[in-house]
Amino acid sequence: PVTTPLTDYTRSGANRYGTPAEMNSVVQELTLTQDKAFTQTIDRGNFDDTMMSISAASWMSEEIKGVVIPTLEKYAADKWIREAGRVEGISAKPTKTTVVEAFLNGMQAMTDKYVPNEERYLYITAEMLKAVMLADEFVKADKLAEKAMSKGVIGELAGAKVVVLPTGYLPADAYGFLARKDSILLPKKISTFKPHTNPPGIDGWLVEGRVYYDAFVLGAKADGVWALRSE
Repeated sequence: PVTTPLTDYTRSGANRYGTPAEMNSVVQELTLTQDKAFTQTIDRGNFDDTMMSISAASWMSEEIKGVVIPTLEKYAADKWIREAGRVEGISAKPTKTTVVEAFLNGMQAMTDKYVPNEERYLYITAEMLKAVMLADEFVKADKLAEKAMSKGVIGELAGAKVVVLPTGYLPADAYGFLARKDSILLPKKISTFKPHTNPPGIDGWLVEGRVYYDAFVLGAKADGVWALRSE
């Protein structure tokens, strides 16, 4: 929705609050582009020869955890960084001397754009987490992992919930990003995983999976996404 500026209240006349106008809205169309699939067979003979240690369900579980989820999350992190409302370029990789100040710059940039403090998340690599925890300023900042946090969150830094990502999730020249929860999307329209027992032509199982998804930064709330990367 498009907001309206404040006006002076007039203590006489018909339109004391100002001249009313109908509420307008801006629609952002988002098109999903990622339609991925996987398939695998498990022959009953191989299943028996391995003492039934490789079931269709266990293989599919490993595929989802080890391939599907990392693929989605890596794609999303890259997309959110590229579409961030502000990208701060730096000349060198942050060190324990510069890393805390770099991420605090992001907090300031979001606050200066009137982004609410609540539900801010700082996504950093394990390498950057190490630099943060070795930083001299760290003893003055919010301590990580002092209290129980939600899944995937290891603590807080200056009010932002810290989520650690594998280094390979981010582009080579990116070191982390801040995002408010309502500024980013990772919609999955189709998420189907199914094993078939004794399908035609196979004595055993056929495992299939499909995910139809994409990742976006909402244009109207792009100021709620800030990224740190090399110039």
